[in-house]
Amino acid sequence: MRLVQALDEIGAGDTALIIADHDPKPVFYQYQTERGHSLSWQYEQEGPAVWKVRVTKGNGSVGRESVESDRKELDVRWLPPPLRHKVIFEKFDGLRPGEGFLLVNDHDPKPLYYELRSVRGDILEWDYVEQGPRVWRVKVVKTKNASGISGEAMTKFDLRRIPSPDRHPSIFHRFGTLTAGESLEILNDHDPRPLYGNFRLMYGDNFSWDYLEQGRDLWRVKITKKESIPPGRKQMPVSGEQLDVRPFPPAERHRRIFEKFERLEAGAAFVLINDHDPKPLYYQFAAEHDGEFRWEYLEKGPLVWRVIIGKTNLSR
Repeated sequence: MRLVQALDEIGAGDTALIIADHDPKPVFYQYQTERGHSLSWQYEQEGPAVWKVRVTKGNGSVGRESVESDRKELDVRWLPPPLRHKVIFEKFDGLRPGEGFLLVNDHDPKPLYYELRSVRGDILEWDYVEQGPRVWRVKVVKTKNASGISGEAMTKFDLRRIPSPDRHPSIFHRFGTLTAGESLEILNDHDPRPLYGNFRLMYGDNFSWDYLEQGRDLWRVKITKKESIPPGRKQMPVSGEQLDVRPFPPAERHRRIFEKFERLEAGAAFVLINDHDPKPLYYQFAAEHDGEFRWEYLEKGPLVWRVIIGKTNLSR
């Protein structure tokens, strides 16, 4: 890829102007993970036909060698959630049998384990090295090549092979990282209709549910994330303050958002700007500040999400 080659040619501490016909940010994140070199960037023009971005290669590294000489560390904490599974799958598919890497994440990547097994089969070893509370490290080793499904792109969860307590949390976690128009597929040995009801409770009409197969022994359902904003809802008043968390590592974003919320006066609000749907943040607010916050989407992707977050007069 020409963009990757251009980044390779930039020396540590040097700056270059990147001109592209698409947003190069995903490549920047993936470059940091694959090459282990930190980057910082500033947009000078943001599309729609031309993107101009001034990028600087730092002197530091965002990754390091594992203590095992044949396994490199893949630190995905710097990647936006929608890109993490894609990068990890590409890394895994590029391995030869017996090779592996040390996966580093800011939450338990168990849903990824179930997805890998569902899509690629029983061709991996998965061993926890560290399990939180802030960092998870997992040694992932490919045991053999996949049989005829290596190129499969769709996210898939085979519920028959996932312990019951982990099924719904894994699916909802992965669905939350999808962008509008993307899909996941679930397989089960009976009609997963109860899951449909839970999706309606959590996502309303922002998804579609399509049966691909309704057999006696196998049921397949394709669930697609839709981009829709409920009509007829009034926009809440906002003071004009904004909190753009896109420049910050994912591990820092929730802390900054809640600090911003705590400083609000009752009745005040701010606009959160993010690079993916912050729906998991909504559920955290609902759990910790039920009845004390307001939430209103202004923009729903595909590149930028803007949400009004306000403090109600009921806040303590």
